[in-house]
Amino acid sequence: MNSNSSGAGYIIVSLPVQSSAQVVRFWTYLFSDVFSLMCTFFDLYYLLTDQTLRHALNNHVIVVLLIVGLIDELTNIPWILYNDHNRAPVIKPYIFYSFWTFINLGFSSLQVALFTWTTIKRHILIFHNHWVATKTKRLFLHYFPIGSIIIYYLIYYSIVLFYPFCESSFEVFLAGGFYIPCVFDHTILGVWDLIVHQTLPNVIIVFSSIALLIRVILQKNHLRQGVHWRKHKKMIIQLLSISAVYIIFNVPWVLVIFAYQYGLSEAVAK
Repeated sequence: MNSNSSGAGYIIVSLPVQSSAQVVRFWTYLFSDVFSLMCTFFDLYYLLTDQTLRHALNNHVIVVLLIVGLIDELTNIPWILYNDHNRAPVIKPYIFYSFWTFINLGFSSLQVALFTWTTIKRHILIFHNHWVATKTKRLFLHYFPIGSIIIYYLIYYSIVLFYPFCESSFEVFLAGGFYIPCVFDHTILGVWDLIVHQTLPNVIIVFSSIALLIRVILQKNHLRQGVHWRKHKKMIIQLLSISAVYIIFNVPWVLVIFAYQYGLSEAVAK
């Protein structure tokens, strides 16, 4: 296993052709994707067919997250599986590689950003529900942020991955490594992506989740203050459970690439 770096201090792990790591990844991704698809379809059916759940504001971002994840599960993951199994991509034109990495990188960042907003939104729904009590308030504090995040990430990664700033190499990505656009190679865009799209969202998820837990503990004994804890219990548990998943899988990686950007040796980064 060889390791090298490219773009804004990211670490790219380059795997040899027909490596054991790719075999492990193939079977891990295969079983995980099948199980994930089953859960995603079930959750979407459950949330969309029940009128009460469908209209609940706290479920809207979850539905969007499930749809974004579903697109990833039906495109990116099967393409990775095909590539790992056949040692060749489904389609070889450059534009397909660009679209593939757009789904792989762009949708991953979009999911983290949407959930970051969810951790903030839970504070509003639980402690400041009057902020979204009218249609106008819901438009600006509920629908507008969700739409803005989606539009921003789609436009940003479309420009980064499809505009011909430079010609990227996809060899590392096809060999099982992490793809970094060549436009991130020691540029302000690379620093912007590292800070704004990778580091900051995870920091917000951590602190916002901790803050919610602290607020719940501090105010749980003051039930007469207007916070209906039984009503919001599922909402709190849902947020903290998903937050734990994001923190476990995202924070270690972000800490490594951030530290590597600012001096962590390559030997340690491996």
